Amino acid sequence: MSEYQDKRFPVLAGDRFIEIAYRDWGAADNPKVAICVHGLSRNAKDFDDLAAALAQDRRVLAVDMPG
Repeated sequence: MSEYQDKRFPVLAGDRFIEIAYRDWGAADNPKVAICVHGLSRNAKDFDDLAAALAQDRRVLAVDMPG
């Protein structure tokens, strides 16, 4: 399986900031990017196998949506 990094970024939600978590696969400088967003009551880990395969020739960001 390819390597990934768990990362976070801040987002303004109403009157405060929250952090959105995501998994980052592949080379950060790759212009080919796939963004994977899960459905209701799931998480970014759902895309581990798909992201590992896609990361051979692109960067893959699998986002953990809050809520």
